[in-house]
Amino acid sequence: MENDSAAGLRLNLTTGQRYQFCITAQHLHNGTILGTTNVDVYLLTSSDWNRYEMDYANRHSEWRDFTEEIPVEWRGWMGSFYWMPFRDVHAYEDSSAIQFSVALDQPQVSSSMFESMTEWEEFYLVVDGWDNMQ
Repeated sequence: MENDSAAGLRLNLTTGQRYQFCITAQHLHNGTILGTTNVDVYLLTSSDWNRYEMDYANRHSEWRDFTEEIPVEWRGWMGSFYWMPFRDVHAYEDSSAIQFSVALDQPQVSSSMFESMTEWEEFYLVVDGWDNMQ
């Protein structure tokens, strides 16, 4: 990964299964491994993935600079504007080796206050190299 880059892998997680994730970040240059590098890893639901994509696109804008000044605990309250990792705990930042597991105890569905239909949530495993690499 290069600095200021990110990648997301879409996953379909099933209730009753346990999933183990192991991520090792390495710095490559012309196909040669130069060592490990630190990244951020997030497990997001599809609704938070959409917010993350907008946030990523606006990382260098004035709006982004403004949101950084809002305390994290207020961002959770204003959840419709900011992305949050799944269950608020699956955020692993500034590390080169990350291991975690997750199991769904109930189906993950989302609904809109404007529409009566519900949707199954997909998940995204995000590896983010923004502000971690030189």
